[in-house]
Amino acid sequence: MSGSRRLANARGRVVALLAVVALVASSLPPPLNACTTIVLRNNKQVVFGRNYDWHIEGGLVYVNQRRMTRQSLGDPSKNPAIWVSRFGSITFNQGGRDLPTGGINEAGLVVESMMLDGTRYPPPDDRAALDCAEWIQYQLDTAASVAEVISSDKDVRITGPSPVHYLVADRTGAVASIEFLGGRMVVHTGGQLPVAALTNSTYEESLHSIEGKKFYWWLWWPWGLPWGRASLDRFSVAAGRVKLFQESPRKDVVDYAFDTLRSASQGGATPTQWTIVYEQTPQYAIVQFRTRQNKEVKTIDLAGVNFACRGSADWMEIQQPAGGNVTASFQPYSYQRNLQLVRSTFSQIDFLQNLPEDVVVGVAKHPSLSRCTR
Repeated sequence: MSGSRRLANARGRVVALLAVVALVASSLPPPLNACTTIVLRNNKQVVFGRNYDWHIEGGLVYVNQRRMTRQSLGDPSKNPAIWVSRFGSITFNQGGRDLPTGGINEAGLVVESMMLDGTRYPPPDDRAALDCAEWIQYQLDTAASVAEVISSDKDVRITGPSPVHYLVADRTGAVASIEFLGGRMVVHTGGQLPVAALTNSTYEESLHSIEGKKFYWWLWWPWGLPWGRASLDRFSVAAGRVKLFQESPRKDVVDYAFDTLRSASQGGATPTQWTIVYEQTPQYAIVQFRTRQNKEVKTIDLAGVNFACRGSADWMEIQQPAGGNVTASFQPYSYQRNLQLVRSTFSQIDFLQNLPEDVVVGVAKHPSLSRCTR
């Protein structure tokens, strides 16, 4: 049997097993992770902040090249999406390469995901299909603006067992919440998005929760909420501080974003593991992040990253011990490290712990199907 046929057969087995996993996962309650996102706008400076709250702390930061042909991890007979990346990007990943939780591309577009119980993705149709994590990579690969992300719904169909929604922003200051409710895309943007914040409730429910609410001294309290950390509590704090910034913009917008995210941070069973702040301007794009384990702020300047297609990807540990500019810390892609990440993450999720090893290996090997397009 030829090597290509063996790979096709192995991939077919992986796909079949993953379909079983997805079916089982869809009948279980979602993982109890909770996240907070905000967008602050000050003249031409756009700053996007994100808290990643879950019980799993590990992860990798990936460089994703432009001009890469990718295919979604799905059954070829069911119309998987195939696309070529227009832009390079920086992503934060726990499920392996090409399956990010969020990131930024060189056009200044940021896409971040949060769990949303009640999500209902569209039923199968003629559109090419993408997993909900691959949807993030697809947008960062192909879209330069919020408008292009929204428009993509006519071309690709989102699917997957994880119920999530998204906050998206570009360097012009356009922002949108994107949710999939009742089998269709629901978007709030422009005048329908009066405050650029999102947690783990629908945007409509979140807005309703703060109607008529006055924001008091605790909006300046830098050590977190003095009461519960439920989704609407965190939205109330995040939205209040965004509103204060809208009324009185400050020059230290990055510090203000970090302080806001600190105010909405969590401990307990789902602590804030990562805090990420993206700076989006017409002149530059910068990522700053810190973790619960390593609190020094690390900086990645996209201007110093090589996004040229090399048929690979660079990576770094998110748990960088030192602070400062870590742009030069990326290492050449390692399948073994990607496999280690997938294995570690799956082992810490109840319904994925007992997956057959060939499924885990298949997910880790899937990025090898991507190719440079000249």
